[in-house]
Amino acid sequence: MKRSSEKSTISRKKMVQAAGAAFREHGMGGIGVDGLAKAADFTSGAFYFHFKSKLDAFVAGLEDSLDDLNAAIQQFQEKEGSSWVAAFAAFYLGFKRTCDLRNACALPVLSSEAERAGLAARQAYEAKLEIVFNSLAKGLAGTAQSTSREQALALMALLAGGAMISRTVADPQFSEEIGAAVQKFAQQVPGLEGPTTTSEGSSQ
Repeated sequence: MKRSSEKSTISRKKMVQAAGAAFREHGMGGIGVDGLAKAADFTSGAFYFHFKSKLDAFVAGLEDSLDDLNAAIQQFQEKEGSSWVAAFAAFYLGFKRTCDLRNACALPVLSSEAERAGLAARQAYEAKLEIVFNSLAKGLAGTAQSTSREQALALMALLAGGAMISRTVADPQFSEEIGAAVQKFAQQVPGLEGPTTTSEGSSQ
């Protein structure tokens, strides 16, 4: 019985990850249940064993994608110390700007999809985003002009907005110019400090 439960958990995780990648690549309206099941090498029947609907799968994939973002932020804080923002911005506006959509961050590519998907999706998005902002704020000290939370909100909006725009333009040089500009301004966030997360609070 325990082995069956573990197998089901592993299968669901595989389906969730495949769904997240498929939605990032095709959008909510660009893929159906059959396509989602095929992406995970499952049958449509297996899909409905794990999810009630395509929307249910979208929410699960979105949450998983934002969990990955949060884990990456914590890793950069722990490994890069006081230079974590510069390193994270370089990664976010470097690899995450140029990789294929399947491997892209959920914020630049799925935010508008979540808005159109309805209240349940927006609430799930909001809850995970709060966790992301909290992790960012732990690496920012705040100043007399702004709190660490305000800095976290502005930093993530700057990075995600820059990634979205730079991924959308057709000219690679223009995309590179946008990415470089966003990295430059991200590094000017005041109140930087070393990692404040613990190994218990980190992921992966």
